[in-house]
Amino acid sequence: MDRIQDLLSQVRKNPNRPDLHSSLGRLYLQRGDRVAASKHFLSSARLFADRRSPSRNINKAVASLRKLIRDFPENHDSYYLLADLHLEMEDTESAIVIYRSLADIYQRDGKLLMAVSVYDKITNSDPENMDGWIKFADLNKEAGMPFHSSHSYMRAAFLSSGMGRSSEEYDLALRALKVDPENKPALELIGRLIKEGNGAKHDMEELVSLSRELDRDGHSEQALTLISMLESASGEQRFAVMAAQMRERLGKDGTPETEIAHRNKSFSGKYSGMKVLIVDDEREIILLLEQILKEEGFQVLMARDGQQGYDIFMRERPRLVVSDAMLPKLHGFELCKRIKEEAGESTRVMILTAVYKKYKYKGKVEKEYGVDEYLDKPFQITEFIDTLYRMAKAVSGKPDMKNAALDNGKNSAEGLFFLIAGDNEELLSEVSSFCDRKGCAFKAVRDAKSMISFLEGVVPDILLVTDQLRDLAPPAAAWLVERVLGIRSATRVFITGSAIPGERDSSDFHHTVSAPVNFETLNAIVRLHRGADARTGLRGKEKKIGVDGRRMEALIRSKVERVLKSQYQLEHYYTGKIQKLEDELGAIKARGKGKDTARGNGQ
Repeated sequence: MDRIQDLLSQVRKNPNRPDLHSSLGRLYLQRGDRVAASKHFLSSARLFADRRSPSRNINKAVASLRKLIRDFPENHDSYYLLADLHLEMEDTESAIVIYRSLADIYQRDGKLLMAVSVYDKITNSDPENMDGWIKFADLNKEAGMPFHSSHSYMRAAFLSSGMGRSSEEYDLALRALKVDPENKPALELIGRLIKEGNGAKHDMEELVSLSRELDRDGHSEQALTLISMLESASGEQRFAVMAAQMRERLGKDGTPETEIAHRNKSFSGKYSGMKVLIVDDEREIILLLEQILKEEGFQVLMARDGQQGYDIFMRERPRLVVSDAMLPKLHGFELCKRIKEEAGESTRVMILTAVYKKYKYKGKVEKEYGVDEYLDKPFQITEFIDTLYRMAKAVSGKPDMKNAALDNGKNSAEGLFFLIAGDNEELLSEVSSFCDRKGCAFKAVRDAKSMISFLEGVVPDILLVTDQLRDLAPPAAAWLVERVLGIRSATRVFITGSAIPGERDSSDFHHTVSAPVNFETLNAIVRLHRGADARTGLRGKEKKIGVDGRRMEALIRSKVERVLKSQYQLEHYYTGKIQKLEDELGAIKARGKGKDTARGNGQ
């Protein structure tokens, strides 16, 4: 156990060393902990495979992953990674073999949607593989997704056409039409093939039977089209009679009441393109839900932890969120609470959980966290889809209230200008990302002289001063900005690494924030800035230089120089004191050493 703790400590300090992860994997395997062992073996392989890693070695990565798949076939991530590496090496054939092995495992375990997602990768990797498209179509059909199944059969049919296999092309088009009667290309292809063969090559009785099934299931238009094709190709009187009877029954517009009722049963298309955010730390759940939602026409966003989910929500503003309850970094309930605080009723949130059972927690989470829908795992696909459409119906037509507020300029960061004063790369990176998303701008300076020089020409909306500011202490910088330069409209924020900054340190700032600063913190600073503008009306009322501009400018510069000079003199004084003490200490040590030497010689 001590050895494992020691290695874990080393991994935390050096997470990019694959040998440490391999050693941990072997130790966990000796203890019988296969889950932890496979996790660390996979981490080691990932480091060998990562293009950014200094340990990158693609041959070692492939060897490690093959051993991992052999010893831990339940670790599905290793299949994906190994297949991706083979694709990177342009070995598509090997990648497809690996993907098929994984799809077979999923199918054997009854995880049809996961098998579908794997075959989706196969068809993307090799779009000319007809067998891959047929298997993809079969799995979609078995998983209850007719749209994808039908279109995959048609893709295989077109590939078959290019090979001159008209009989196989016809069979695939027929399968596509049986799965999805709304597939017009399939119907047209069948008609063309019937016409080319004059009805001799294909089983007309099978088509008659299919047309009757279509008519019975409410697809009378398609049934009529099929019968008309048979009539045109064969000239048989019975097809003409059947077609006439169907036209008479359909009425003037050619659309039967059963067909209208059938269409109204589905919401498909009504909410097409609506954004849905899925937040779950289980890869398989994310892929499953992604497949379901894309089948229904939604635009899917994905996150693997609560904080990432919140960041994506703030950037993309989806109207629907589906989240697991037990999430790393930020709990699903807390994520829901933040989203509802940000978006209100304009966004609906569904929580999926296997821990917090509905009958016990539903009322509590609705009241405390604003959860709109609550499903226990495992759930039925139909129940999930019905719940999702209920949420979509609730938000459709409702404006995003927070976005509306942003557009009105009440909370928006758009157009704001940040000045960052201090040598803090982490803050600079966060502000840069924030401004990219929010449409604002920023400038960074590392020392007080650069800050003052910049402020003489441009007044920022928000001034972020860190405790890494060079040449001048942050309190002096805040005092200088307001009292000397006369800039009062800029919101001054002190970013400090101290948990509890002293009152004197932060007294000249409007707000004090503890580092590190994240996206949410910057949003809060913007809201505080906007609120101050609304209350005080200071925005745009900076202190102007008077008539004698040059004289005032010279006065300001002299004051600035005095402040900087005082700061420099103080630092120089203490530096001299420290140096003097070090010299005295060195002299004392030298004298002591000399006495010891003399004493030794005397002996």
